Amino acid sequence: MSDSQSNSSSGSKRKRKNPDDPEETPQLSKVKKADPNLGNKKGDTPLLLAIKDKNIELIYDLVVSGAKSSEVLVDKMPILWWLVGISFLGYQRQERKMRDKLVNILISYKANSNLKNENGETILMLASKLNKVEGVKRHLNLGVDPNEQDNCGNTALIWASCKGCVEIVQLLLEAGTDPNLQSKSGETALIWAIKTKKMGVVKVLLG
Repeated sequence: MSDSQSNSSSGSKRKRKNPDDPEETPQLSKVKKADPNLGNKKGDTPLLLAIKDKNIELIYDLVVSGAKSSEVLVDKMPILWWLVGISFLGYQRQERKMRDKLVNILISYKANSNLKNENGETILMLASKLNKVEGVKRHLNLGVDPNEQDNCGNTALIWASCKGCVEIVQLLLEAGTDPNLQSKSGETALIWAIKTKKMGVVKVLLG
């Protein structure tokens, strides 16, 4: 066979493509993902709808996908505040357990636990007001500021003193709460404890 015949024969064969060569591999267009923070004109976001539906699995998926829980309000309240608030009072035990799971999911993905409701109350204040010892422990562990004051100047300690929960008062003091902070009307936790005749709290406050 002549050289010309050999070249002609090899040239007639198709060159096999290398799948590892990016120049020879067709590029697929990047698939866009749904925005978990995009809401409708009514203000409903996917996360808000999932929370109202109490769908734990969906809430988890949305938060993991980047849903910003701290920017969503439920009934004009931050999500965490709503979850530990009156919206769940009177619910069955199973639903309260589910609520706790929702709170833990949001907290694990850095939901802002210092956000306040329209009255200026934090979730720590609410837990103190409702005598929820475990809730107070959890919120303190999250780093909620115990010295925050609501619109009337009340602190979590003032609320706990009014309710007479010695254990919560002790927890708040150990967390660095200032017992001498005054409400806008000048009351301190000690004054409220005396007014409401919570002598156990008075003893703790006086040390």
